[in-house]
Amino acid sequence: MDWLWDNVTPILIDVIIALLGIFVAFLVGYLRKVSKDLQEKSESDTIDKWIERVANVAEDTVLSLEGTTAKTLKKSKLDGDSLKDALGKVKEDAIKDVLNHLPLAGKKILADAVGDLHDYVGDVVEAKVQVMKRTDTEKVVAALANPPSSSPES
Repeated sequence: MDWLWDNVTPILIDVIIALLGIFVAFLVGYLRKVSKDLQEKSESDTIDKWIERVANVAEDTVLSLEGTTAKTLKKSKLDGDSLKDALGKVKEDAIKDVLNHLPLAGKKILADAVGDLHDYVGDVVEAKVQVMKRTDTEKVVAALANPPSSSPES
C-alpha cells in the first residue's frame, strides 16, 4: 500500500497543481472582464452625466435668451440683418454660452463621445427651443380649450 501511495501521490500533486493553474487562469480572466465592464460602465456614466449637464445648461441658456431674443431681433432688423442671420446669431450665442459653462474635461469627454461638440450643442439648443415652443403652444391651446368662466359664481 505504501508503494501505491508513494507512486500515486506525485501524480495527484501534479494534477492538483495543473487544475490550480487552470483555475487561477480562469479567475484572472474573469477579474479582467469584470474590471473592463466596470470601467466601461463608469465611462458610460460619465458621458451620461455630461450629456445631462449640456441639456440642463442648454435649457437654462434658452430660457435666459428668451427674454433678450426679441430685443436682438429688433436690433438686427434696424441694422438691416435678415431674420435668418439674426436667429443664427442668437443660436451661436446660445451655443457659446453652453460651451462656456463646460469645463475642458467635460468638453473632451463629450467630443470623444459625440464627435463635433459644437454641432451637438447646437442640436441640443434647437431641441430645447422646440420643447419650449411646444410647451407654450400647449399652454395656449389649454387656455383656449378651457377659458375662465365670465359668469360670477354664487
